[in-house]
Amino acid sequence: IPKARARYSKRGKHVITYDPQESDKKYVRDIMTSQLLDLFAVAHLKAELDTYEISIARVFSVQFIFFLPINSSDSVVTRNKKLWGIIPASTKPDYDNLEKFYLDCANTILWGDDAMIVKAKAMKLYSEEPRVEMVVKAIEDVKLSKSVETVINTFSPFEFNEFREMHTKIA
Repeated sequence: IPKARARYSKRGKHVITYDPQESDKKYVRDIMTSQLLDLFAVAHLKAELDTYEISIARVFSVQFIFFLPINSSDSVVTRNKKLWGIIPASTKPDYDNLEKFYLDCANTILWGDDAMIVKAKAMKLYSEEPRVEMVVKAIEDVKLSKSVETVINTFSPFEFNEFREMHTKIA
């Protein structure tokens, strides 16, 4: 489901804004919540640790795979070429609109706000089973030694490279 634009309606002298996808978002949010609860219910230690990492993370990376439906009118040859990836999924919807919709749906379920996503990757493929697969990873805070922290607090990356180049030429 791609992200749709907000819609506007005139009521008397007032213009109101509404989200035409509210019911779609609720449906996807319910599925996300259910799948997250299923992860909590699993007695597998790795799943518990992964779920805990996500629950305390401050930033995330997300990978999407959007499996798009194949037209029923496509020939067997075209269908097979789409399934093999020879014909790329270059049709609508745009992958960035797909991303936006699912990132918005995951707000307050997987993260506080999708502004916490600092790295994302997405691709569209054709499939006989249309679906969306998301891989969410918590990005751990970087642990710095005292000496590295001193350098970072003193120099910008540009200044450090200039300093390093200058001292490399001298030596």
